[in-house]
Amino acid sequence: MIQLQTTYPVFLLKWVGVLTVWAGLFYSCQKVEFDTGAAVKIHFSTDTLTFDTVFTQVGSTTRYFKIYNESNRYARLDEIRLGEKSSVFRLNVDGYQGPVIQDLEIPPNDSVYVFVEVTVDPDQPLSVSPFVIDDQVEVSTGSESSVITLTAWGQNANYIPALKADQRQVLITCDMNTWTWDDPKPYVIYGVVIIDSCTLDIPAGTDVYVHGGKVFSDQGSYNDGVLFIGKNGTLKLNGTADDPVTFQSDRLEAEYQDRIAQWGRIQLGAESKNNVITHARLRHANIGILVDSLAQLSIDHTIIGYNGAASLAGFKGIVTGSNNLFHSSAGNNLRVDYGGYYRFDYCTFANVGFGEEAVGLTNFFCFQRQEDGQCSDPRASILNLEMRNSILYSSKSDALAMSDATNDPSYFKVDFKNSVIRMDQLLEDKYFPDFLKDYPTVTNYKYGDPLFFDPGEYDFSLDTMSIARDLGQPLPGVTDDLIGRLRDIQTPDAGAYEFE
Repeated sequence: MIQLQTTYPVFLLKWVGVLTVWAGLFYSCQKVEFDTGAAVKIHFSTDTLTFDTVFTQVGSTTRYFKIYNESNRYARLDEIRLGEKSSVFRLNVDGYQGPVIQDLEIPPNDSVYVFVEVTVDPDQPLSVSPFVIDDQVEVSTGSESSVITLTAWGQNANYIPALKADQRQVLITCDMNTWTWDDPKPYVIYGVVIIDSCTLDIPAGTDVYVHGGKVFSDQGSYNDGVLFIGKNGTLKLNGTADDPVTFQSDRLEAEYQDRIAQWGRIQLGAESKNNVITHARLRHANIGILVDSLAQLSIDHTIIGYNGAASLAGFKGIVTGSNNLFHSSAGNNLRVDYGGYYRFDYCTFANVGFGEEAVGLTNFFCFQRQEDGQCSDPRASILNLEMRNSILYSSKSDALAMSDATNDPSYFKVDFKNSVIRMDQLLEDKYFPDFLKDYPTVTNYKYGDPLFFDPGEYDFSLDTMSIARDLGQPLPGVTDDLIGRLRDIQTPDAGAYEFE
């Protein structure tokens, strides 16, 4: 029987050790050669870094570009420097910070990151705000040099309640008077701002930016960036067709413009009265507007999109709306819990890309759950909802979800007229099989029916052959559409947009 020898003679192991030492000495004595000066072969990932509007005193999102070494040898760059001696930009190159980085080495066929930040000057006058700040990054190798252009737009702003007041709550009152945000500079909200015993009036053309973020506390976590209207407070967003009021995230870079849930919400607290939103554009919130118990809201000519849980949420609220577009939420565009009173005319609910129903309606809420998930404190409240000349669309097979916890018709009163609704499972026997019989003027959208011009690009105006055209019935007091186009006086179109 042949056995394999698993050990080596001692003299052989010693010989291998000597060879290893010699090999280490040989390679350690090798000289690393660098390309320098004109011999350096590098290229850049871009020739321009552009920073979108940056609020004064607030550092921007970091931008970067890469420097690539195309050679099989190390490259040594003499200098990477900012062009201006007192630049508002800051450099970080491969971990080295400063206005000038010298003798930077890049391995063969490798690259380094050049990170750039900017903080704009708060003392610039309003006459030049937004103002443009230019600089450049100069990369020198011997007599050769390359330039990367830096451009930022700065803008002065009003900080509510103060700069960097995130993760804080502040109560603002005005003795039942009116606080008007009429400064031409934009407003930036930090933390949770509570308005009570006060009417907050935001006139046409005002831009409001909200600083979001996640806040963790002993009670849990929540989305920062909240405008809360108390019981004795009132909110008035008084935009116009030409100058709407805007609420959006303070992250202004292009890649953030279609991101959802970047800040908390606008919340109309329980029993808040006479809240009005007209010609507004609200985006990027976790909940665009939350209407709490018996709070009142009238909303028209408004677009709310790119939201997390909902564009508009009602919790036993009182809402009337016309000529509104609610779109693109991770949850529902309209979410109603615990009933309430609602009327929507000429509204479009279009939940594209997220796979949830556009509208979800319930007349109950569970106020307490057991450890096993069972509800130990369910409560119901009357739901009274009317929807006329509207569109309910979703990427999902159903755009409408309804749940009645009582089986009492007096607690679940809904009415749909002259509207387009995408339905499939909703019509099954266990849900609402008589829906189309109960609401005979409703058109059931089927996959492939022409409806919107280009929903993939968030253009929810009507297609030439849209099934929503001429579907509506004239409604007293509503003569135009979301963008001010006149409605047909005899056969108006359903949804927020009248076909031109």
